[in-house]
Amino acid sequence: MGRYQRKTSRQSWDPVAMAKAIDAVTKKEMGWLKASKSFGVPATTLRRRIKNQMGANKGYLGGRKTTFTPEVEEEILEHIKRLEEMFFGITRRDLRKLAYDVAERNGIAHNFSSKEQLAGWDWVKGFQSRHPTISLRIPEATSAARARGFNKVVVS
Repeated sequence: MGRYQRKTSRQSWDPVAMAKAIDAVTKKEMGWLKASKSFGVPATTLRRRIKNQMGANKGYLGGRKTTFTPEVEEEILEHIKRLEEMFFGITRRDLRKLAYDVAERNGIAHNFSSKEQLAGWDWVKGFQSRHPTISLRIPEATSAARARGFNKVVVS
């Protein structure tokens, strides 16, 4: 068997030279372009590594940011649960209206429809995926007699 012959010159720079170049740039001794030429390392790689080291790639990874903070979403969730306890079901449309109203009343920046005064379907899907304990469906009517009869004493 023959020995492996490297077929490319990619990443053939010295890791020690890269560390020195990063150090020189972060200490502001020279710019990234001059450092790449002085230490013999690729300029784009040096720039990317400095950027990552400075913390540019930490935290938010993209996608849409949620409209509400976790605390506000928790309040909405508690409101829905209180409505359920009082036998008032909530539909997806009701939730969309509730979300729009909460955003408007609290002055929270949103991209909901001002014309329809409703949150979008994508917001509802995201809300349901973040809170899988709730299920939104068309509520069934509960008679007053059934609601009164359905209490702890009668059930036990």
